Amino acid sequence: MQKENSDTEIAFLAALFFWLMTLGMCWLSKSIFEAWQDGTSIELVSRKARILNHFPTWFVFILSIVAVALMAFYAIKETLKFVSYLRS
Repeated sequence: MQKENSDTEIAFLAALFFWLMTLGMCWLSKSIFEAWQDGTSIELVSRKARILNHFPTWFVFILSIVAVALMAFYAIKETLKFVSYLRS
């Protein structure tokens, strides 16, 4: 990495963060999908996520897939930015 330019390090850390968030959201989506297929209820206990308990499981699963796609988009975007900084 370029030591004189901190943009490279910031792009690397951002890409790493978004890839880890993508993996975390994939795990959450998998858990929601399994609960949907088994017919068990899933209860989110976070204060901000508690509103999702009022919706059907299939809707929460679709929202989680959208979140995975969004995180993957930003991860790819930051990875490409990191690679372009490395090449320059």
